[in-house]
Amino acid sequence: MEFYVETISKAFKDIIPGGKADKKKPSDFDPKQIKEGMKVEREHTNNPKIAKEIVLDHFSEFPPKIAKKYYPELKKLEKKLKAKKSFELVIDLEKI
Repeated sequence: MEFYVETISKAFKDIIPGGKADKKKPSDFDPKQIKEGMKVEREHTNNPKIAKEIVLDHFSEFPPKIAKKYYPELKKLEKKLKAKKSFELVIDLEKI
């Protein structure tokens, strides 16, 4: 795990100026959570460096205790919203 943190920290260069994580490094965060977040953020970009930077910006929006729960909570929320959308679609179809 230490090697992974060291590797992503050495290779990291801020490429989107103005983000909340501009003064932070990947080693400031849990590498497991960075990896998980990068999977999610790939829906916005195919560039892993940009995805990582988006993740770090999201983590920097919250205190560390909350930030480490960001992606697990996002996943739960998306699941609930998809279920609600499916339910609303069924109701709309019944009106037809």
